Amino acid sequence: MNLIIKRLIVGLPLLLSMGVVNANVVNIGDLNTYGNVGYGTVVTHGTGAFSDVYNFSLSSASDLYSDASNMVLSLPGSSWNIQGLAMTLKNASNAVLASGLNMGPLYENPGLYSLTVTGTGTGSAGGKYAFDAIAVHAVPEPGIWAIMLSGLAMIGVMSRRRHKYRTLNKPA
Repeated sequence: MNLIIKRLIVGLPLLLSMGVVNANVVNIGDLNTYGNVGYGTVVTHGTGAFSDVYNFSLSSASDLYSDASNMVLSLPGSSWNIQGLAMTLKNASNAVLASGLNMGPLYENPGLYSLTVTGTGTGSAGGKYAFDAIAVHAVPEPGIWAIMLSGLAMIGVMSRRRHKYRTLNKPA
């Protein structure tokens, strides 16, 4: 019995000093369906290391933008801060495509992706960070092409009319 208590006394501080890794997995779905608003959230963690994974898909080729920022807050008796905040973008085969807190524009093809946000909550109440991801269609849809081409055609017709009008009303 004394041996068990001695091991607990020696092992407990070691166990507490290791820190607990908090992990969240969020499945966002098709990021293209969010439009130009994108997906955003504020995440709070307790003290210690954390690793959050945001899984999403792109249904069409898009420019991807993503940001994560530490929210340093201090209230009487409580504070929130994160040390070593980092973000990594990976594709379905787990290859790292980009890393950093401010990503974009990154041209990505349709497929499955994940953004991993890691850090350590060091405030007395842990840490908070803001996260967002936006996918903007990089290639215009066929309807957009039709509108752009009709606009160019109208500019050409107007230019031709002005040229014709100037040559007819030219002083002799």
